Amino acid sequence: LHSQEEAGAFDWEHLQQEHRQGCLDIACTTYDAAVAIRSGAFGRGVFATRHLEAGSLVLMAKAFAMAAVTNDCAKPQAKAFEALVHIVMQSVRQHPHHACCLHLLCGGDRDYSIPSISELQQAECSCPPGAEPPVHCTDEGWVRQLLHRNAFRRDNTSLFDASLCTVEAIGLWLLPSFINHCDAPNAIQIFWGDVLCVRAIHPIPSGAEILISYTDPLASWSIRQDQLDKYGIRTAFFDDDVSEDVLVAVQRAIC
Repeated sequence: LHSQEEAGAFDWEHLQQEHRQGCLDIACTTYDAAVAIRSGAFGRGVFATRHLEAGSLVLMAKAFAMAAVTNDCAKPQAKAFEALVHIVMQSVRQHPHHACCLHLLCGGDRDYSIPSISELQQAECSCPPGAEPPVHCTDEGWVRQLLHRNAFRRDNTSLFDASLCTVEAIGLWLLPSFINHCDAPNAIQIFWGDVLCVRAIHPIPSGAEILISYTDPLASWSIRQDQLDKYGIRTAFFDDDVSEDVLVAVQRAIC
């Protein structure tokens, strides 16, 4: 796997087979050789360190934590989110060094710093002797607020019908959580089990910021704005005085 990780040349056929078998824990590592975390127009973000052609792999990351969505209750997504909060809190209690990762995320007490990817990986993997998590890292309210701003919904979005989209899991992926939102993104996220892949949908020059959509691009603009409210983001094309037909036309033009 090390050579695959270095070159981003994964055995896609094998990964697809695992995904079709319903594996939640896909047997692969990460790919981050083409990106870096830097400061940009939207604050901290992920930037290309070399030219990326449309369709090329931008990055690949394993989930820090993930909870499956099951349809055995009235609010399955809310139940999965609470499960994710519990998993992250349990992880920090059992592995205090994991708290270092949470500090670096948006809403953490170090969200002003620009960590290197190696620093992010080290915070996840290495444990300083006698390390203890800060008190607020084991506070449920603090963890919940952090996950509200950084967690991803893993769905099976249909490219043809938004009504067919269902959320399968909710999770936290560390490096992808630094990627900023754009109404006209240059990349898209794809989920395989607990793996999040980001691929370029347009050519991305070296030094350009990687931007994805935090919302379903097929959803109405009003729904998308409701979803973006928790991030404090105003959709560039959304206006209460603009008809939905006009917004749909703009949406099709940029997607």
